[in-house]
Amino acid sequence: MWVSEFQFDGSNAPIGSIAKKFNISISTYPVSLTEEKNRLLIYFACNIYGSEESKKLMFDYAKKNSRIHFIEQNDDFLIILFEEPKSTKPLYQHNIIHTKPIFISSEGKEIWSVASKNKENLMNFYKVLKKLRNAKMLFIKNKKVNNISIAQIHPELTDKQKQAINLAIEEGYYSIPRKIDVKDLAKKSNLAFSTYQTHLRKAESKLIPYSFAKIR
Repeated sequence: MWVSEFQFDGSNAPIGSIAKKFNISISTYPVSLTEEKNRLLIYFACNIYGSEESKKLMFDYAKKNSRIHFIEQNDDFLIILFEEPKSTKPLYQHNIIHTKPIFISSEGKEIWSVASKNKENLMNFYKVLKKLRNAKMLFIKNKKVNNISIAQIHPELTDKQKQAINLAIEEGYYSIPRKIDVKDLAKKSNLAFSTYQTHLRKAESKLIPYSFAKIR
């Protein structure tokens, strides 16, 4: 198959703007689509990362968002029925496969990893994504796909790892420029530096390759 990866600033896009507004990161996968008159209704499975307060504020905001027709939360996992305009339909064609969940950073940056049997399908997909989101193509190549992450949209983290990564996101550790260092994060977590650093590194070792690694 042909595989490709795209990146763009989604801070003004529907879900990206929510991530940026509440300083959370989101892994999301489009599950199903219904087409109506002038809109698409799309179910997304999502996992969210951030402080408990940020996640609660985001959930309360989402329930009032006119483009969200249904939302259900179970801890950090969400099911959302989201309304998109008809102009986005080419992004959800059945000839395009998402090989990994869409990753949205707390700054609204998005990474899409997709595949198709024909290069032309990906190029057409890119044209639409570039027009709608000013996306940049990170790579495109012909290779066999060895895995598609559908059943589980994020790797399992322990509670301590989840708390460590959520605190780092909330305090701006991944912002550019960085707003805090690991030493100060450890103080805020009331953990020894080495303990907090271990939890954070283990969380990163699971999340970063899963979310960002290029298909080679």
